[in-house]
Amino acid sequence: MTITKKVTRGVKISSGLVLLGVVAGTFLGNWLPKFDGGDGVIPVQGSKPDLNEKEPPPAEADPQTTPVSPLSDLQITIKDRGYWIAAETDGTLQEITLEQVVELATATTGDENGIRVRVIRAPSARARAEENLEQALLDAKIPRDSIVGLGPTLP
Repeated sequence: MTITKKVTRGVKISSGLVLLGVVAGTFLGNWLPKFDGGDGVIPVQGSKPDLNEKEPPPAEADPQTTPVSPLSDLQITIKDRGYWIAAETDGTLQEITLEQVVELATATTGDENGIRVRVIRAPSARARAEENLEQALLDAKIPRDSIVGLGPTLP
């Protein structure tokens, strides 16, 4: 057996394995869950805020006019260092202050599982903003187990 026969045989085996891998990957790809990393968003009640949406100009959205209405639960999105809430009319995100988040959260009644606040972290969310939100909600006497989406607490 010469070197060219060994090389040819190795190339045939390698090509066959690559072809088998592509066919198996295509076949199994339809049934396996997607491992694309996702965007870290937890869909809630069929609504998914657009985390790539640009911030509205200050003239369009006045954060001081956020109405307080009795809600079962509140969905807050943390983007960079800010807190955002989906508008009830069209679902666009509006920036609100931490004080407004606490005010809205204390007005919630909780859903059927007792969840009052759902926190969604955008890829740009800062850890300090999440920590400030958690501390403000706990100071407002909202139990930790009625807040979903915050990072784990360490002993």
